[in-house]
Amino acid sequence: MSKLAHKQPDFGFWFDIACLWVGTLFYGIYLVLFCICIYILLHRPRNAANGILLGTAILLFALSTIQAVLNLLLGSIEILHLGDKFPADSIGSADDMLYVANNIVADSLLIYRCWVVWNRNIFVTIPGLTGLVILIVFSADQQIPLSAYYAMTLATNVVLSVLTAGRIWWIGRQSRLAQTSKSSAQSPYASTISIILESGIIYSVFVVVRIAVDDLQPENVVFFVTEMLRQIVGIVPTLIIVRVGLGMSVESSSSTASGTAGAGARSGTGQWQVGVPTLDSETSFTSQPSRHVLGVMRSQQGDVEKGINADAKLGPEDRSYDYGVARPQGGSF
Repeated sequence: MSKLAHKQPDFGFWFDIACLWVGTLFYGIYLVLFCICIYILLHRPRNAANGILLGTAILLFALSTIQAVLNLLLGSIEILHLGDKFPADSIGSADDMLYVANNIVADSLLIYRCWVVWNRNIFVTIPGLTGLVILIVFSADQQIPLSAYYAMTLATNVVLSVLTAGRIWWIGRQSRLAQTSKSSAQSPYASTISIILESGIIYSVFVVVRIAVDDLQPENVVFFVTEMLRQIVGIVPTLIIVRVGLGMSVESSSSTASGTAGAGARSGTGQWQVGVPTLDSETSFTSQPSRHVLGVMRSQQGDVEKGINADAKLGPEDRSYDYGVARPQGGSF
C-alpha cells in the first residue's frame, strides 16, 4: 500500500479507502456472526466440548479484532501520510503475525472437527497435524516467501476439507438410505450445504484466489483479497461452531438415522449402521430440543410399561367383559 501511495497519490487515496471499507465490511459480518455464536454457546450445556468451542471462538475473534484495529491504523497512516511518525513496517509485521496465529487456531479447529466427524479416529488427524507443524515452522522462518506459506496453508486446508467433506457426504448418504420418510430424509441440497459450510472449503477457495492474484496486474488487487482473507480465516470456523451449536451439524442430523439403523439391526431388518456418534454418546454435539424430545419419548414409554404391568397383575375376577374383550374394572378403552 505504501508503494502505491507514493506513485499515484490520488488513486492511492481512494484505494486505501476501499481497502479499509472491505476490511471493515467483513469484520462487521464477523462481529454479527460472533455474537450469534456466543449466544448459542452460552445457552448450551456446560461440558468439555462446549468449552473448547467457546474458547476457540473467543480467541479467533480477539485475534481478528486486533487485526482490524491494526489495519485501520495502517490505512490511516497511508491516507494521512504519517509514515514518518508511526512505525508502519513494525505494525505491518505484527499484523502478519496475527494472521499466522489466527490461521493456526482455525486449522486446529478444522482438525478437531475432522476428528469428531470421523468418530474420533486419531489416524485421520495425522495429515492435518503434519501440515500444521509445517505451517508453524514456515511462520518462524522469515526467509521463506509468503507465497510458500499460502501454498502450504492451501494444501493443509484442502486435505482437511476433503477428509471432512467426504465423511459428511457419506453420512448424509447413509442417513437418506435409513430414513423411511422422504420429508425427514436429508435432501441432496442440504447435504451439499453441510459439506460446504462444515468442511472449511470456503477458506480454501479464498486462499486459492489469494495465490492466483499474487502476480496479477495491477498488483493492488492482492490487497483487497488479503483484507477479506484476514477475516474469512475467523468467519469460517465460527460458522462451523454456530451450526454445531444449533444442532444443524451432520452428526446431529445423522444421530436419528444411526439410532434407527441400530434398532433395525436388533430386530433383524436393519441393513447398515452409520459409524457416527449417537444421540446418547455425543450429547455435546446435539441440540437441546432434540434431547428434550428424546426425554419425553422415554417418559411416555415408561408410563405405558407401568400401565401394562399393572394390568397384568389383575386376576380374572377383577376384569369385566364387553363383547368378549377383557378390560379392568372401571376402566375404558
